[in-house]
Amino acid sequence: MNITEVAIKKKVVTFTFIILMVLAGISTYFKLPKAEDPGYVVRTATVAVIYPGASPSRVENLITDKIEQRIQEMPEVDYIDSESREGFSYITVQFKDEYVEMRPVFDKLRRKVDDAKKDLPLNILIFF
Repeated sequence: MNITEVAIKKKVVTFTFIILMVLAGISTYFKLPKAEDPGYVVRTATVAVIYPGASPSRVENLITDKIEQRIQEMPEVDYIDSESREGFSYITVQFKDEYVEMRPVFDKLRRKVDDAKKDLPLNILIFF
């Protein structure tokens, strides 16, 4: 006799077992601890700059390099990745894992980029 034959012949036992398993699953679901907003620290920031009509090399020289130099002054920075395209600069900043409270670090990044604005062309748009 295999398990299928037993399940078919003893329908009451089979259905009772299935109902008990479903009830156990439901009970376990409600007993599990739940975190509504689990803690997760974002340690990455992106600075996007639009410089209409500029070539990639011009964007690199006039915008990306200057902003990167300012950001590299921050001791909180782990690494910087950047990409310069026609009329667009995209800078990604990864911060070190040792920093948990990121609000002051992001504020400092914003100030560094604002400081770099005086060395940048006038007709640009900067987004964080």
